[in-house]
Amino acid sequence: MTATLNGLMDLPIDGELDLQPISPEPDLTMLSLGEYAAIGARENPEIQAAIEAVERARQGIRIASAAYIPDVSALAQYTFQNGVPFLVHNNATAGFRMTWDVFDWGKRSAVIGERKAELVQAEETVRKVKAARSGSG
Repeated sequence: MTATLNGLMDLPIDGELDLQPISPEPDLTMLSLGEYAAIGARENPEIQAAIEAVERARQGIRIASAAYIPDVSALAQYTFQNGVPFLVHNNATAGFRMTWDVFDWGKRSAVIGERKAELVQAEETVRKVKAARSGSG
């Protein structure tokens, strides 16, 4: 049996094994069942992915709501010309520009509704994954 074990571990077949006794005292501190369940829930990749999907859905709602904010821009321009003698050589221009869609025929509200539905779906996924993990543990 020693030769078979040595062959499985890629050791010389006629080599001797130096086995150490197992310590009956564990090196790890024991935690309560609730602490282990909390660690498992916190470090479970499925739950983490579901929680990140909820955060992405919330960001989607914020981005869709930003469509109601008007776009405001400021501009400044300085032009020097000396090709046409009867025009002023130095010209300066400054201004503001604002664009805002007053009527979009419900497009923005429909996008926000879609994002809210995605949020509800993501939150339901988190609930299902947590329930499946707590039921299987």
